[in-house]
Amino acid sequence: MSTSSSLPDLDEAVDCYLAVWRRYGDDPFTADALLSEFEAHQHGIDPATVDVPAALDLLTAYGLLDREDGEYWVRCRPDEDVDAWLEQQERRIERLHRAVRTAREESPDAGNGGSEQYLGEQYAPVAFDDVDDAADLLARATESLSGDERAARLVVRAPGTAAGEVQDVVDRSERLEKVGSAVEGDDPDDLEFRMYLRVDVDEE
Repeated sequence: MSTSSSLPDLDEAVDCYLAVWRRYGDDPFTADALLSEFEAHQHGIDPATVDVPAALDLLTAYGLLDREDGEYWVRCRPDEDVDAWLEQQERRIERLHRAVRTAREESPDAGNGGSEQYLGEQYAPVAFDDVDDAADLLARATESLSGDERAARLVVRAPGTAAGEVQDVVDRSERLEKVGSAVEGDDPDDLEFRMYLRVDVDEE
């Protein structure tokens, strides 16, 4: 087959995907099992001309297959419509977006110093697990400032279940002003609470 696309090796990957579907359907399989069966041209694929393990890796990256503990299975069935595929891919895209955003915010090499934007302003992130009390929170805020800055902006990141504890710590200091808050995440059991604060670092 021939498919016009900028995705790497898409034609070979799709051939492998359809061969997997013809042979296994919804059943799980391993790469070794697949290779042992495809000793010759079968199910529309020739292992002599197709790098099957690489194709399986691409199909997993593209979201057509799932993989766990060395086993693969079809994630998006070829007999489903595009809406069903989009629904399957939505959670994966959200996880990718969240992982990239978190890595960008926490990276020491990030162009914005690892800060997070909220309402057009940059906020330095602090993990609530690393904070003992309000004084510790203030100390961490001042670490992110240059000597001529009067006020800082800080985002405290905590598990959703710790939202009340974050509020208690903030309420204990007159120098912490709440700007806003948000809850991030798609899994109700794995939410992240973020409180955005303006921090008065001039004690005078």
